[in-house]
Amino acid sequence: MSVNRRKRRSMSAQPAVSENPPRRFGWFYPFALGSIVAGVIVFAVARNAVTGSNIGESSKTEVSADVRRLPTLGELAEMSADELRGQDIALLNLRCAEGLPGAEKLDIPKCLATLDKWAAWVKHETDRHLYKFRQNPKDYENSEAYFRMLCLITVLQQDFKIHYNPDRIRDIDFTKSQDLFIHGMIGNDNGGTCVSMPVLYTAIARRLGYPVYLVTAKAHVFCRWHDKKEYVNCEATSQGLNTFDDDYYMKWPKPISDEEVKAGYYPGPARTLGNLG
Repeated sequence: MSVNRRKRRSMSAQPAVSENPPRRFGWFYPFALGSIVAGVIVFAVARNAVTGSNIGESSKTEVSADVRRLPTLGELAEMSADELRGQDIALLNLRCAEGLPGAEKLDIPKCLATLDKWAAWVKHETDRHLYKFRQNPKDYENSEAYFRMLCLITVLQQDFKIHYNPDRIRDIDFTKSQDLFIHGMIGNDNGGTCVSMPVLYTAIARRLGYPVYLVTAKAHVFCRWHDKKEYVNCEATSQGLNTFDDDYYMKWPKPISDEEVKAGYYPGPARTLGNLG
Protein backbone atom coordinates (compact mmCIF):
# COMPACT_ATOMS: atom_id res chain seq x y z
CA MET A 1 0.00 0.00 0.00
CA SER A 2 1.20 3.48 -0.80
CA VAL A 3 -0.73 6.00 1.28
CA ASN A 4 1.09 9.00 -0.15
CA ARG A 5 -0.01 8.16 -3.66
CA ARG A 6 -3.69 8.03 -2.91
CA LYS A 7 -6.09 10.89 -3.38
CA ARG A 8 -6.58 12.69 -0.13
CA ARG A 9 -9.20 15.20 0.96
CA SER A 10 -10.46 17.33 -1.89
CA MET A 11 -13.42 19.47 -0.92
CA SER A 12 -13.51 20.98 -4.40
CA ALA A 13 -13.09 17.67 -6.19
CA GLN A 14 -15.89 16.40 -8.35
CA PRO A 15 -17.78 13.34 -7.11
CA ALA A 16 -17.21 9.98 -8.69
CA VAL A 17 -18.70 9.81 -12.18
CA SER A 18 -20.33 6.59 -11.12
CA GLU A 19 -22.43 8.49 -8.62
CA ASN A 20 -23.96 11.00 -11.00
CA PRO A 21 -25.54 9.12 -13.93
CA PRO A 22 -28.77 10.05 -15.68
CA ARG A 23 -31.63 8.73 -13.57
CA ARG A 24 -33.12 6.45 -16.22
CA PHE A 25 -35.16 4.57 -13.69
CA GLY A 26 -35.71 7.37 -11.23
CA TRP A 27 -33.55 5.42 -8.80
CA PHE A 28 -36.79 3.78 -7.63
CA TYR A 29 -37.34 6.92 -5.62
CA PRO A 30 -36.62 7.36 -2.78
CA PHE A 31 -34.04 4.71 -3.72
CA ALA A 32 -33.80 0.97 -3.56
CA LEU A 33 -32.11 1.18 -0.18
CA GLY A 34 -35.46 1.85 1.44
CA SER A 35 -36.97 -1.42 0.33
CA ILE A 36 -33.94 -3.69 0.18
CA VAL A 37 -31.56 -2.83 2.97
CA ALA A 38 -33.17 -0.53 5.51
CA GLY A 39 -35.47 -3.12 7.04
CA VAL A 40 -32.65 -4.93 8.73
CA ILE A 41 -29.42 -2.98 8.33
CA VAL A 42 -30.71 0.33 9.71
CA PHE A 43 -31.40 -1.34 13.04
CA ALA A 44 -27.91 -2.74 13.11
CA VAL A 45 -26.35 0.61 12.35
CA ALA A 46 -28.42 2.50 14.91
CA ARG A 47 -26.56 3.49 18.08
CA ASN A 48 -23.76 0.98 17.71
CA ALA A 49 -21.50 3.70 19.04
CA VAL A 50 -17.81 3.39 19.75
CA THR A 51 -16.15 6.32 21.49
CA GLY A 52 -13.01 8.08 20.40
CA SER A 53 -11.03 6.26 23.10
CA ASN A 54 -11.17 3.16 20.91
CA ILE A 55 -8.76 4.68 18.39
CA GLY A 56 -5.81 3.67 20.48
CA GLU A 57 -7.33 0.26 21.23
CA SER A 58 -7.97 -0.91 17.71
CA SER A 59 -5.32 -3.60 17.70
CA LYS A 60 -7.83 -6.44 17.79
CA THR A 61 -10.07 -7.42 14.93
CA GLU A 62 -13.40 -9.07 15.56
CA VAL A 63 -13.63 -12.75 14.81
CA SER A 64 -16.71 -13.90 12.97
CA ALA A 65 -19.19 -15.87 15.03
CA ASP A 66 -19.09 -19.63 15.14
CA VAL A 67 -20.47 -20.85 11.81
CA ARG A 68 -23.03 -22.98 13.57
CA ARG A 69 -24.35 -20.01 15.51
CA LEU A 70 -24.84 -17.49 12.74
CA PRO A 71 -28.44 -16.28 13.03
CA THR A 72 -30.72 -16.62 10.04
CA LEU A 73 -32.55 -13.68 8.49
CA GLY A 74 -35.71 -14.79 10.26
CA GLU A 75 -33.93 -14.88 13.60
CA LEU A 76 -32.43 -11.47 12.97
CA ALA A 77 -35.85 -10.06 12.12
CA GLU A 78 -37.17 -11.24 15.48
CA MET A 79 -34.34 -9.70 17.50
CA SER A 80 -34.82 -6.65 19.65
CA ALA A 81 -33.02 -3.41 18.84
CA ASP A 82 -30.51 -4.12 21.62
CA GLU A 83 -29.78 -7.57 20.22
CA LEU A 84 -29.33 -6.23 16.70
CA ARG A 85 -26.79 -3.69 17.86
CA GLY A 86 -24.43 -6.50 18.65
CA GLN A 87 -24.70 -8.12 15.22
CA ASP A 88 -22.12 -7.77 12.48
CA ILE A 89 -23.36 -5.37 9.80
CA ALA A 90 -21.72 -7.62 7.22
CA LEU A 91 -23.76 -10.60 8.36
CA LEU A 92 -26.96 -8.57 8.18
CA ASN A 93 -26.14 -7.43 4.67
CA LEU A 94 -25.30 -10.93 3.47
CA ARG A 95 -28.39 -12.47 5.03
CA CYS A 96 -30.50 -9.97 3.08
CA ALA A 97 -28.82 -11.11 -0.13
CA GLU A 98 -29.63 -14.79 0.34
CA GLY A 99 -31.99 -16.21 -2.26
CA LEU A 100 -31.68 -13.24 -4.62
CA PRO A 101 -30.50 -13.44 -8.25
CA GLY A 102 -26.71 -13.45 -8.28
CA ALA A 103 -26.39 -14.91 -4.78
CA GLU A 104 -26.89 -18.55 -5.68
CA LYS A 105 -23.36 -19.51 -4.57
CA LEU A 106 -23.23 -17.18 -1.59
CA ASP A 107 -21.10 -18.65 1.24
CA ILE A 108 -21.67 -16.37 4.21
CA PRO A 109 -19.15 -17.93 6.64
CA LYS A 110 -16.48 -17.75 3.95
CA CYS A 111 -17.32 -14.11 3.24
CA LEU A 112 -17.10 -13.20 6.92
CA ALA A 113 -13.78 -15.02 7.28
CA THR A 114 -12.46 -13.05 4.30
CA LEU A 115 -13.51 -9.77 5.90
CA ASP A 116 -11.71 -10.76 9.09
CA LYS A 117 -8.52 -11.37 7.10
CA TRP A 118 -8.90 -8.08 5.25
CA ALA A 119 -9.37 -6.21 8.53
CA ALA A 120 -6.24 -7.80 9.95
CA TRP A 121 -4.26 -6.66 6.90
CA VAL A 122 -5.71 -3.15 7.10
CA LYS A 123 -4.57 -3.00 10.72
CA HIS A 124 -1.11 -4.21 9.76
CA GLU A 125 -0.73 -1.61 7.03
CA THR A 126 -2.21 1.18 9.15
CA ASP A 127 0.21 0.45 11.98
CA ARG A 128 3.09 0.26 9.50
CA HIS A 129 2.31 3.70 8.06
CA LEU A 130 1.18 5.42 11.26
CA TYR A 131 4.55 7.13 11.66
CA LYS A 132 3.69 9.25 8.62
CA PHE A 133 0.76 10.76 10.48
CA ARG A 134 2.79 11.19 13.65
CA GLN A 135 5.55 13.03 11.78
CA ASN A 136 3.34 15.15 9.51
CA PRO A 137 -0.25 15.34 10.77
CA LYS A 138 -0.91 18.37 8.57
CA ASP A 139 -0.60 16.12 5.53
CA TYR A 140 -3.64 14.25 6.80
CA GLU A 141 -5.90 17.10 7.84
CA ASN A 142 -4.50 16.91 11.41
CA SER A 143 -6.92 14.06 11.92
CA GLU A 144 -6.00 10.53 12.93
CA ALA A 145 -9.54 9.50 12.04
CA TYR A 146 -8.98 10.77 8.51
CA PHE A 147 -5.61 9.01 8.28
CA ARG A 148 -7.05 5.70 9.46
CA MET A 149 -9.95 5.80 7.01
CA LEU A 150 -7.55 6.77 4.22
CA CYS A 151 -5.43 3.71 5.03
CA LEU A 152 -8.49 1.47 5.24
CA ILE A 153 -9.87 2.51 1.87
CA THR A 154 -6.44 2.53 0.22
CA VAL A 155 -5.71 -1.04 1.32
CA LEU A 156 -9.10 -2.30 0.20
CA GLN A 157 -8.81 -0.63 -3.18
CA GLN A 158 -5.15 -1.31 -3.88
CA ASP A 159 -4.58 -4.71 -2.28
CA PHE A 160 -8.04 -6.28 -2.62
CA LYS A 161 -9.21 -4.49 -5.77
CA ILE A 162 -12.41 -3.07 -4.32
CA HIS A 163 -13.95 -0.83 -6.98
CA TYR A 164 -17.14 0.62 -8.33
CA ASN A 165 -18.86 -1.58 -10.93
CA PRO A 166 -18.27 0.32 -14.20
CA ASP A 167 -21.38 -1.27 -15.74
CA ARG A 168 -23.53 0.65 -13.26
CA ILE A 169 -22.15 4.07 -14.16
CA ARG A 170 -24.82 4.66 -16.80
CA ASP A 171 -26.91 1.52 -16.69
CA ILE A 172 -28.82 1.47 -13.43
CA ASP A 173 -30.00 -2.05 -12.63
CA PHE A 174 -31.41 -3.11 -9.27
CA THR A 175 -32.07 -6.71 -10.28
CA LYS A 176 -28.54 -7.97 -9.56
CA SER A 177 -27.73 -8.63 -5.94
CA GLN A 178 -23.99 -8.34 -6.59
CA ASP A 179 -24.46 -4.61 -7.18
CA LEU A 180 -26.50 -4.07 -4.03
CA PHE A 181 -24.84 -6.27 -1.40
CA ILE A 182 -21.26 -6.75 -0.35
CA HIS A 183 -20.80 -10.29 -1.71
CA GLY A 184 -20.28 -8.64 -5.12
CA MET A 185 -16.89 -7.49 -3.83
CA ILE A 186 -15.80 -10.51 -1.79
CA GLY A 187 -14.15 -13.18 -3.92
CA ASN A 188 -15.93 -11.59 -6.84
CA ASP A 189 -14.71 -9.03 -9.37
CA ASN A 190 -18.22 -7.65 -9.95
CA GLY A 191 -17.52 -4.53 -7.90
CA GLY A 192 -19.97 -2.51 -5.86
CA THR A 193 -22.08 0.64 -5.86
CA CYS A 194 -22.82 3.41 -3.40
CA VAL A 195 -25.29 1.04 -1.73
CA SER A 196 -22.74 -1.68 -1.04
CA MET A 197 -19.29 -0.07 -0.87
CA PRO A 198 -19.98 2.03 2.26
CA VAL A 199 -21.34 -1.08 4.00
CA LEU A 200 -18.14 -2.96 3.23
CA TYR A 201 -15.97 -0.11 4.50
CA THR A 202 -18.10 0.13 7.63
CA ALA A 203 -17.89 -3.62 8.26
CA ILE A 204 -14.09 -3.51 8.08
CA ALA A 205 -13.90 -0.34 10.18
CA ARG A 206 -15.99 -1.85 12.94
CA ARG A 207 -13.77 -4.92 13.01
CA LEU A 208 -11.00 -2.48 13.88
CA GLY A 209 -13.02 -0.77 16.61
CA TYR A 210 -13.60 2.39 14.59
CA PRO A 211 -16.76 4.46 15.27
CA VAL A 212 -17.97 4.36 11.67
CA TYR A 213 -21.60 4.57 10.57
CA LEU A 214 -23.68 4.65 7.41
CA VAL A 215 -25.30 7.90 6.35
CA THR A 216 -28.00 8.35 3.72
CA ALA A 217 -28.30 11.25 1.32
CA LYS A 218 -31.00 11.31 -1.33
CA ALA A 219 -30.22 8.48 -3.79
CA HIS A 220 -26.81 7.96 -2.19
CA VAL A 221 -25.08 6.34 0.78
CA PHE A 222 -21.73 7.14 2.34
CA CYS A 223 -20.02 6.39 5.64
CA ARG A 224 -18.88 8.62 8.46
CA TRP A 225 -16.35 8.39 11.24
CA HIS A 226 -18.16 9.98 14.18
CA ASP A 227 -16.89 10.12 17.73
CA LYS A 228 -16.92 12.69 20.51
CA LYS A 229 -14.02 14.59 18.96
CA GLU A 230 -14.91 14.87 15.29
CA TYR A 231 -16.66 13.38 12.33
CA VAL A 232 -15.29 12.73 8.88
CA ASN A 233 -17.57 12.09 5.91
CA CYS A 234 -15.95 9.39 3.78
CA GLU A 235 -16.78 9.37 0.08
CA ALA A 236 -14.98 6.41 -1.40
CA THR A 237 -16.88 5.23 -4.45
CA SER A 238 -14.21 6.89 -6.56
CA GLN A 239 -10.48 6.17 -6.43
CA GLY A 240 -9.05 6.94 -3.02
CA LEU A 241 -10.77 8.95 -0.31
CA ASN A 242 -12.63 12.22 -0.75
CA THR A 243 -14.34 14.10 2.06
CA PHE A 244 -17.18 16.58 1.69
CA ASP A 245 -19.05 18.60 4.26
CA ASP A 246 -22.69 18.03 5.20
CA ASP A 247 -23.98 20.89 3.06
CA TYR A 248 -22.59 19.12 0.00
CA TYR A 249 -24.79 16.09 0.61
CA MET A 250 -27.80 18.25 1.30
CA LYS A 251 -27.57 19.25 -2.36
CA TRP A 252 -25.97 16.23 -4.05
CA PRO A 253 -26.87 14.00 -5.77
CA LYS A 254 -30.39 15.36 -5.17
CA PRO A 255 -31.47 18.25 -2.96
CA ILE A 256 -32.79 17.37 0.49
CA SER A 257 -35.29 19.80 1.96
CA ASP A 258 -35.47 20.83 5.61
CA GLU A 259 -38.93 19.31 5.72
CA GLU A 260 -37.55 15.93 4.67
CA VAL A 261 -34.92 16.10 7.41
CA LYS A 262 -37.52 17.06 10.03
CA ALA A 263 -39.72 14.21 8.88
CA GLY A 264 -36.86 11.78 9.49
CA TYR A 265 -36.39 10.74 5.88
CA TYR A 266 -32.69 11.60 6.03
CA PRO A 267 -30.30 12.04 8.98
CA GLY A 268 -29.38 15.59 8.04
CA PRO A 269 -26.15 17.47 8.84
CA ALA A 270 -23.81 16.00 11.46
CA ARG A 271 -26.16 13.12 12.14
CA THR A 272 -25.72 9.46 11.36
CA LEU A 273 -28.13 6.59 11.51
CA GLY A 274 -26.72 6.12 14.98
CA ASN A 275 -28.45 9.37 16.00
CA LEU A 276 -25.38 10.68 17.79
CA GLY A 277 -26.41 14.28 17.36
